[in-house]
Amino acid sequence: MFKHHLTLAFRNLRKYKTQNIISITGLAVGFTCFAFSALWIRYEMSYDNFHANADRIYLVNMLNLSLNRWDPAATSAADAIQSRTPFPLGNWLKTNIPQIEDAGAIRSEFPATHFYPEISIYYVDQGFCRIFELPIPESFFMPDRTDLPAAVTDKFNFDADYIKEHHNFDVMATIPSWPANSNFQFDMIVPAMARWPESALSTGANYNTYVLLHDNANIEALKKRLNNIEIPEWQKLPISLVLTPIKQLRYKDQTGDFLADVKFNHIRIYALAGLLVVLCSLFNHISLFVSRGRVSLRELALRKAGGASDMQIATSLTADFLLVVLLSIVVGLMLMVLLLPVFKGYADIRSTNIGIFCELAIYAALLIAVGIFAGSILILYFRKQVLNENPEEAKR
Repeated sequence: MFKHHLTLAFRNLRKYKTQNIISITGLAVGFTCFAFSALWIRYEMSYDNFHANADRIYLVNMLNLSLNRWDPAATSAADAIQSRTPFPLGNWLKTNIPQIEDAGAIRSEFPATHFYPEISIYYVDQGFCRIFELPIPESFFMPDRTDLPAAVTDKFNFDADYIKEHHNFDVMATIPSWPANSNFQFDMIVPAMARWPESALSTGANYNTYVLLHDNANIEALKKRLNNIEIPEWQKLPISLVLTPIKQLRYKDQTGDFLADVKFNHIRIYALAGLLVVLCSLFNHISLFVSRGRVSLRELALRKAGGASDMQIATSLTADFLLVVLLSIVVGLMLMVLLLPVFKGYADIRSTNIGIFCELAIYAALLIAVGIFAGSILILYFRKQVLNENPEEAKR
């Protein structure tokens, strides 16, 4: 019986081939655009989600940093959030703010700098390693060291002898490299206090400060408290501190340090455009299906008069409607396989294809579910019309 309904569906597909080709093409293109954009959005929102304490880690920035004592010549406030903070800020926050469990500082030297042109280095304190659970021993941060210890990632391309000879770092540990969907991309970790003396660390604003909040911390109350705060040890005037969750740095960072090359809102517009194409194509398919159904009412009434059950008629209509949807998904998946390498390169998505196609399968299932829902409404409508059709009139 299923084969019979499928044969009828393919027969109707050939009978109205021009209309069906338009519907299949529109649905396939819309499905491809929406699936790619949804995949892009999810990937952008997944940055640094893999950290065990990601929900409690925040970046701390300062507002109007020009008012502090490191810029005594400044006469006016720069009404902007500054990307760098002083090294002592983290320790002060941990000591004086009860909601903060731990704090750490980090300074980056990227490959573009003239110091180490081939290595991406993070100068950190022990608090940063605790917050992000980096497996680095405490001895790594012992004060008054005569050497310059370093920990490299397991994907580092240079050996310890090369690092010692060219950069004077003593490689003491290997740590797991972080996934590609992280705002922190580094080759080497070096203790900040081993690189610079304490007197140099206590001046200037050259670090990013991260804090780990307690489980029961009231984030809104904490933000209000940090909005106007005095730090007497090294700050002349009250300052304002701004918190940003690390899970949102990729698309909500207000300093511009972590923003992606493509604005997040642009990706959303792209996704909305793809969704509109899908909906327009689906409505077009529904409109064509309704038009064909009205023409076929007498045929359906004859089948009803000939002994066909309501279930058989409903199954036939369902097969006719869903065949176009299923074919559009097949064509869309073929387009995705063809365009996926180009899209991944453009969007800088470095996840595995297995995970991508699993997510695409979910979107395909959602489209089928929407098709079934829309088709069921139409089938109920045509069933009512068939029951109202006069079988004796239909036979003439």
